Amino acid sequence: MADPIVSVRRLGKRYDLHYSPPPDTLRDAVVDVIRAPIRRLARKNGAPNLHSTEIWALKDISFEVFSGEVIGIIGRNGAGKSTLLKILSRVTLPTEGWVEINGRISSLLEIGTGFHPELTGRENVYLNGAIIGMSKREIRRKFDAIVDFSEIADFIDTPTKFYSSGMLVRLGFAVAAHLESHIVVLDEVLAVGDVAFREKCEAVIRNLAKSGRTVLIVSHNSEIIRRLAGRIAYLERGRLKQMGESAAILKQYHRDAFGDAVQDPLSFPVLIESVTVDGPGVRDGIYVRVGTPVRLRIDLVAREPVADAVIFVSVARDGTMLSRDDSIGRIEPIRLAAERRRSYVIEYPGIPLAPGNFEFRIRVRQNPAIADRPLSATLVIPLVAVDPMSLTRGHIALAQTWREIRPHRDDNPQ
Repeated sequence: MADPIVSVRRLGKRYDLHYSPPPDTLRDAVVDVIRAPIRRLARKNGAPNLHSTEIWALKDISFEVFSGEVIGIIGRNGAGKSTLLKILSRVTLPTEGWVEINGRISSLLEIGTGFHPELTGRENVYLNGAIIGMSKREIRRKFDAIVDFSEIADFIDTPTKFYSSGMLVRLGFAVAAHLESHIVVLDEVLAVGDVAFREKCEAVIRNLAKSGRTVLIVSHNSEIIRRLAGRIAYLERGRLKQMGESAAILKQYHRDAFGDAVQDPLSFPVLIESVTVDGPGVRDGIYVRVGTPVRLRIDLVAREPVADAVIFVSVARDGTMLSRDDSIGRIEPIRLAAERRRSYVIEYPGIPLAPGNFEFRIRVRQNPAIADRPLSATLVIPLVAVDPMSLTRGHIALAQTWREIRPHRDDNPQ
């Protein structure tokens, strides 16, 4: 049997979070400033910190990956997926365990990774290539193919700080796919961009695998993972819960997320092909400004004719459903012919979330009124509500108006 191109053994990553309770008075604030250098010196000398929290983002992770494989990495928000990819890409070091990589890696961990905003697209292509160890001659030979794939030739000499998120993803993916690396690492790259570009990226990933290169991809889109990955690593709370054949792991993942009532999504004739989130307060299809309008587009395709189906959309956090709506009575019953596509748009004037990490859960299922035990297809995508100035606490930001009631003159104490 061939040697693995990636070997991970008992990998762990720990973060030590140090914090101090905020001062309540001016006196406490002054004392806190005076004591700060002393606390830093004590920590440096190994003294325990009473205000410290130890968090293991990854713990005891072991697996192997072989040349030509496409490995999907799934799990809920906070499961450790992105941390794992950062360790594999040598962006950060593990706390314990080790990783052996037999080849050159190119990575696209998030939008704009490795791009300097003041440099042009052309300059950033050469910068990315140099970072992963390619010669200028190698980059020059691939440059035209990279630009052609990205479809941003008209802007290639424009500083990337003026690029949209879609343009950054196009160029970033083009660099990662065309530079001559043995392993390509992708983190939620296909969450942004139009359907045509995602299909183009999927074709490239398949061709990379056919040519013997290895791809590791993180995505909350179960359909993308099902179409591309031969095996899946399922992370839960920083540990590797399961690793195996895609269909079986996805079935377990959906059962864990939604309960035993959820059927195998691969048996339902309707596929959720893609879901995109946009609006005036949305950035990168994930980050949503608190209280701003949000537009959710759902693209469906049928494997076989479907007479009646319903779309359910819910917002959840840490496995707890915060709200759910369905399409019954809002649009005509969904009827699809085989291999036909339909798209639906849901507009929200403003999702009342407090800042934090959430999920959109989109489920298409047979109408419960006509099926004893309806089958369904489910897709989970990340949703991050952001508002750096907000002081709201909790999960829901309720619409509210405050006003002061001034005491009546007769109520004033004499």
